[in-house]
Parts: sequence; C-alpha cells; structure tokens
Amino acid sequence: MADVTIGATLQAAIDQATTPEARTEALFQAARYRVEHTPALAPYMDVLLYDWTEGDEHWEWVRTAPIAEIVDWAETVEANVRQAAAGDADAIVRLEHRTAGA
Repeated sequence: MADVTIGATLQAAIDQATTPEARTEALFQAARYRVEHTPALAPYMDVLLYDWTEGDEHWEWVRTAPIAEIVDWAETVEANVRQAAAGDADAIVRLEHRTAGA
C-alpha cells in the first residue's frame, strides 16, 4: 500500500511540474526511488543515477523500463568502464556509443 501511495505522489509531482527543472527533479526522484527500492537495480545505483546527457529521457527510462533491460544496460556500462580503466581505448568508444542510446 505504501508503494502505491508513494508511486502516486511521485507521478503527481511529475504531472504537476510547471518548469522543465521541476519536471527533471520529479523524474529523477521517481527514478531514484525505483532504483533504491528494487533489489535488482540497487547494485547499479551509481551508473543508473549518474547525470547522463539524455536527462529526462534517461530518468523516464529508469523509472519505467523493464528491470532486465536496465540491468543489462548497467552491466554493459560497468564492463566498459572497467575495460577503459584498464587502458582499453576501444572500450571508451564503445562506452560513448552505448550510452548515446540510453
């Protein structure tokens, strides 16, 4: 019951946002709530809540996409970051290409 109320409250904040900034903040809060309260997503919090250039589109995706799709994307990003940190220059290109579609 509490999740339904919180979900409705978060949706109301999105629907009632009167500025682009307020909408972005409301979408972010809804995405953050989902990540924090979904055990399969919580381990990827840093990647999922990173300030990606897609902005609202990314927050909406994190808020609504199937969990398996989000986990697959986050695992790919993390693998690419690890390769880049290990000195794999091609991994940087793959990361930039992959995140451009998020």
